[in-house]
Amino acid sequence: MYRGEVLCNCIEGTEWSGGNPVQVSLCEECGCEGCSDAGYVRISRIGDSLLWTRSFGEASGEAIYDRHTALTALGRFGAVRIPLGLWADWRVKFKNLPEAEGFPRANRSDILDAWLLEVPAPFRTAAGFLWHDTTLHPIDRAGHTVALVRNRLLACEHAAVDSGRNSLDAVVAWARSAPEQPVDGDLITPRGAGVNIETLFLESARTEEWSALSQTGDGIHIAFGTDTILVPPIIET
Repeated sequence: MYRGEVLCNCIEGTEWSGGNPVQVSLCEECGCEGCSDAGYVRISRIGDSLLWTRSFGEASGEAIYDRHTALTALGRFGAVRIPLGLWADWRVKFKNLPEAEGFPRANRSDILDAWLLEVPAPFRTAAGFLWHDTTLHPIDRAGHTVALVRNRLLACEHAAVDSGRNSLDAVVAWARSAPEQPVDGDLITPRGAGVNIETLFLESARTEEWSALSQTGDGIHIAFGTDTILVPPIIET
């Protein structure tokens, strides 16, 4: 359970070792993998965590024949982050869970998708995409979504609007430059002075907020809400 939502309804019946995507929510009628088209995630590891995001094609622009739709919880709460210590505890109870090291390292596309799942819902739909659609690569999704956010950006909590727009562009450029490159980093909770979470205020039917970036003494980081940032920074200062 996560915030009252079931993340996996049959741990022992899930095929964890079959590669991505993994269907973590099985058919409620029969409990068989593949009976339903829904409930899929892509599992990768970064630092001390496993990351659940949407599945996608291997490269931007290629034909993708994927009927899988993403786990509902991703649309409600964003990417799921599971500490490796918690995963190890689960493995004691559920013998079919593989070692965390068996999952691929998170690449830049995985991080980008986790970031895009934090975009306020009105901007995800206004960009023309269904949040659970897995036929679109994060690189392609990001171009349209960030363009919409840039145009509706009213203010940033700390930075000037132009600076905020440039930082958004920098995230997409970072991912686009090497989408399959594994990320040497970790997801941490920022603490202490000198860490500013940059909340963006976006024009909509009501003003929406997206905590998308973080400015620290060493550069600009990708932020996932107010309690998680990617280290090291993607832009060093």
